[in-house]
Amino acid sequence: MSGDVGTTSPPLVTGVEPPEPSGATSGILIEPLLVMAEDVKDTAPGSGATAAKTVAEVANEDFMMGVKACVQPMIGVEFYPMKCNPRGYCLIFNNYDFPLHSYEYPHRHGSVDEAKRLKDIFEQLYFKVQVMDNSVMADTLKTIEEYSQKEELKRHDSFVLIVLSHGKSGGFITSDGQYIPFKEVVEQLNNKNCQNLINKPKLLFFSCCRGINKDYGVDHTVEALGAALDLDHCKSDAGKILIPEEKPKIMERFPIVSDIMICYSTIDQYVSWRCESKGSWLGMAIVKVLAKSSHELELPQLLTEITNHVNQRKGTEYGAKQVVEVIMRGFKKRFHFNPGYCVGSSTSTN
Repeated sequence: MSGDVGTTSPPLVTGVEPPEPSGATSGILIEPLLVMAEDVKDTAPGSGATAAKTVAEVANEDFMMGVKACVQPMIGVEFYPMKCNPRGYCLIFNNYDFPLHSYEYPHRHGSVDEAKRLKDIFEQLYFKVQVMDNSVMADTLKTIEEYSQKEELKRHDSFVLIVLSHGKSGGFITSDGQYIPFKEVVEQLNNKNCQNLINKPKLLFFSCCRGINKDYGVDHTVEALGAALDLDHCKSDAGKILIPEEKPKIMERFPIVSDIMICYSTIDQYVSWRCESKGSWLGMAIVKVLAKSSHELELPQLLTEITNHVNQRKGTEYGAKQVVEVIMRGFKKRFHFNPGYCVGSSTSTN
């Protein structure tokens, strides 16, 4: 297992091409973001090799995008505060190699570059990103528990967790072939077990299979709305409240579960598709939508855009389709990422 910790970005630069980072300061840098265009060729079926490209390899190609700064930050009592530096932690579990279970859970080609792009996009959105590669079950559960108890959460605005892996109905697979129920992850981040995030939004994305059924769609004649998307050569991923001492101690009761958004790449009992050169359909959609629209759209609209991106894709296996499932549990306020907007700094350590 390896860690990759995001750093605080330099000040926001608008209207000109951003310079190379020269050190950490208190602002945001909107850096170029790698986005693989639809016409990038995927792995040829049966070739045994991938066409994945690194950031360096595509530096001179037209697949770079950056998060735009919001013109007017969405602030007020009806919004979740999104203004800290950093906004919070973004924890990414990227399981692509399952050495002792490679027959049942083959290597997830494209997942490394996908994790890099997700890391880039959330760093631009002012999150402190940690990527955990090929984490075994014990380390995965330990890491989630450790992050849920961090004191820094008191100063953060939100929390993001992303899982890229194989999966089954009800849970995902770790690099050692073990099974962790989605429910166990969600419970570790609820108001009982993670009190430093009470009243703060927690965004959970699970990009993995939830069964073995494949969605081949239903034919229906509709008016053409534009050029058809390229077919994807794809694979499935089946397989107590703390009160400051100087203030009166007023006990307030909260529900055990609130302020949690869960986004699954597919519905229960169905597989989740992944391009062998670009990563999962959900991961690609998250990157593209947040890069394009996070400066102007709120979370529900962003999730609708993400769902539409995935819904419009079609795989080479009999025109395979996929539908995203989103669950909002006790979201009480409106959520806007407010890219480019920062008030103060949260000095946190790992």
